[in-house]
Amino acid sequence: KEDNMGDFRRREGESNEQYQVRLTLMKQGGADLSWEDISEMVGDGRFPESYRKDSYGIRRYHMASSEESSLDNEVLLEIKKEKIKLADMRSEANRQIRNLARVENIVDLLRDSINELIEDKPFLNDYSYIRTASGKDGILILSDWHYGMTVDNHINTYNTDICCARLTRVIDKAIENGKANNIDKLFVVLNGDLISGELHSSIKLSNAETLTQQIVRVSEIISECLHRLSEHFFVTVVMNNGNHEAVEMIKDDRSNKNNYSMIMNEMVKVRTITLNNVVFIQPVNNGEMSIFRVKDLTVASCHGDQVSLNKCKEQMEMVLGHKLDLILLGHYHQPKMLSQYDTEVYVNGSLVSTDDYAMKKKLYNPPSQTMLIVSDEGVECSYIIKC
Repeated sequence: KEDNMGDFRRREGESNEQYQVRLTLMKQGGADLSWEDISEMVGDGRFPESYRKDSYGIRRYHMASSEESSLDNEVLLEIKKEKIKLADMRSEANRQIRNLARVENIVDLLRDSINELIEDKPFLNDYSYIRTASGKDGILILSDWHYGMTVDNHINTYNTDICCARLTRVIDKAIENGKANNIDKLFVVLNGDLISGELHSSIKLSNAETLTQQIVRVSEIISECLHRLSEHFFVTVVMNNGNHEAVEMIKDDRSNKNNYSMIMNEMVKVRTITLNNVVFIQPVNNGEMSIFRVKDLTVASCHGDQVSLNKCKEQMEMVLGHKLDLILLGHYHQPKMLSQYDTEVYVNGSLVSTDDYAMKKKLYNPPSQTMLIVSDEGVECSYIIKC
């Protein structure tokens, strides 16, 4: 006991009551002390039995204080949790405000750029429909350009100049195929991922142009393509959202309402307003899908990132509320055709071809876009336009 006397000695400024409580708690905690020891050490003249009786009250007070402290800690923990939730809500609100401000800023930039282009380079054509109706229409699917991305590997080289060159060959061939089949009308389905965007941080590093530059330039490229096609055909335009045009980088946060395709769609409408044989179909489901009639067929299109390739008929018919004869998709970068019951599904290729992601997955498909010739009976032929 003498070896531990330093623990039992009165502390400087410690009153008799404080000293008694401390020694009593030490005894209750297992210290080698008797009530006689405590009486002698406190030295206030009371009998050891008095200290023993006081110990019951001291113990109850100590336990109550401990419970209150525990409750206080629980309350503090809940308060901290609520503060964290509030901070998260504030961060989310600020993020959405930043996104809205960003979109509004891009809209302003695009509007100014488009107005300048209309003044400097108006689109005019002398189209007049004088051919005998053939009963056939064309569908040109354009998607997955990923304009702005740069690729340089031993299989593929891609940049904005190569993108434009490949697209020129596609439009040339589409005009040739349309004339060869004497089509009555051409449907141009812009099926998403026309820009590289900023979907992932790694994509930002491989982009040669900023997001605003991509949107401005691709809007003009689309308008130029429509101008060329309108010199030969009556053109109906369909434009759907793509995942690379998404405003949000995080997949779970993405909304169809926040997609740069909708901005490009409006800007292309403004840019081609002087072309009286170019009309636009309004997409549905906040820009994700479109549904339209081609001859006697009910046709639906979407990019494809939000539907399953093997269940797209079921999923799209549920959303659109119509039986579909023909479905047009992009996203997969591999041209293919498959049947789901009595519905034909056509998947478009891409202009970008094999990028770094495809290289890692050992995937290769040459750059291509798809054109269909349609009659009342269905798809008469399809062209994989390699470019």
